[in-house]
Amino acid sequence: MRVIKAPGKTTINCTVNGAPQALQSYPMERLLDVLREQLRLTGTKEGCGEGECGACSVMIDGRIVNTCLVPVAQVEGAEIKTIEGVATGDQLHRVQQAFIECGGAQCGICTPGMVLAAVNLLEHTPNPTEDEIRNGLAGNLCRCTGYMKIFESVVKACEHKTKLQESLRYFAYGSNMCTSRLRGRGVPSAKPQSVVALKGYKLRFHKRSTTDSSAKCNAYRTDNPEDHVIGVIFDIDPAEKPELDKAEGLGHGYHEQCSDRLNAYMYVADPDAIDDRLVPYTWYLDFVVGGAREHNLPEEYVQQLLTVKAVIDSDKERERKERSLLPCVKP
Repeated sequence: MRVIKAPGKTTINCTVNGAPQALQSYPMERLLDVLREQLRLTGTKEGCGEGECGACSVMIDGRIVNTCLVPVAQVEGAEIKTIEGVATGDQLHRVQQAFIECGGAQCGICTPGMVLAAVNLLEHTPNPTEDEIRNGLAGNLCRCTGYMKIFESVVKACEHKTKLQESLRYFAYGSNMCTSRLRGRGVPSAKPQSVVALKGYKLRFHKRSTTDSSAKCNAYRTDNPEDHVIGVIFDIDPAEKPELDKAEGLGHGYHEQCSDRLNAYMYVADPDAIDDRLVPYTWYLDFVVGGAREHNLPEEYVQQLLTVKAVIDSDKERERKERSLLPCVKP
């Protein structure tokens, strides 16, 4: 489709909440206005309009910035995260959850900027002191004078992180949903805890295997709230983390993410390891389906898995060996 530019407008290419954007804007338009009016990301608020209150804060290339002071031309090629990009669907960031638990949100005008400032603080200072919390939030004003509840919220978010470190939580969405398979791959402590849906992602069988020509699972980020990957949260012994990394192929086409939204580790495919022409082996798909049924994932989701095209492994010995480890598959 041909884009007709208004006189004086230019194209600003950037990424907002993980999605590429080609903004048609006047170079000196405020980023605040472009986010709210063009992209409809109205979580970013206007307070003072002078860069003093922090209500319009977003993260640009990992730094907190007041968008009321930023000409949109300055974000060419930048990575921008607004409050809408902190959570995925219903899966809240630990800072957001802590604000709810501690009553850190009052009228709501300062809350988006406060949450982003707290997220940014904890990314750079995982265990801040009280003074570091105060300094980290110093650029954000709360006109309801609710600062103590806000500080308590940040402390609570740190406690959520500590729990993650003490009891390592792992989000399995592929063949490792099958408990016996996960335990047999060097993670014997694995204990299933809950079934969760990670919104804004879609399950794809397109990660290239490093040992053969088949496809493995990937939680592919779409940022579409209607998309979701359903999987299982396991608690595992942190000492078994190296074996989990090995089982997941860390460094061999997969990389690790510590998902604050799930309060768990997960593994996703590297972009250069994705090949949409590939299909999985039938035994691999059976592990995924078997794990889904073991943990009673929604039948509709299981039926979607059963529509995935798969091929029989030409390596008969590998086929036999893998199928011998499929006790979780229900007939």
